[in-house]
Amino acid sequence: ILIAEDHPVSALVMSHALKAAGWQVETVTNADDAIARAMDTPYQAILTDIHMPGGSGETIVRALRTTSGPNQLAPILAVTADISAERQAACELAGFSSLIEKPIRPRALVATLADVLMNDEETGWELGAKRA
Repeated sequence: ILIAEDHPVSALVMSHALKAAGWQVETVTNADDAIARAMDTPYQAILTDIHMPGGSGETIVRALRTTSGPNQLAPILAVTADISAERQAACELAGFSSLIEKPIRPRALVATLADVLMNDEETGWELGAKRA
């Protein structure tokens, strides 16, 4: 799992929760690093803050969805404090798979990610790569 989050506490909470649930986690702090890492390494999912240095979460989604890289079809989840209907619609339109609400609630994070991944498996999407 790749976490793109510039707020250290949020990144730490997400990382600890996902590691405790059995996932391998890598963390970056800006959009440029997230895009560079995701262009080279296949991930089971990517979690990205909406507002980060170097670009937005939408920038990351656009970059990954418009290339033939290893994460073109990977689930990408937006991490945001704004879960309004407008934000949800904008995230869906941008290509996000789901939203994670800030402040991060570890159990909700793990449950949401597991649900997204199970839905991907049910629809036939397979990463075919290491569980990262």
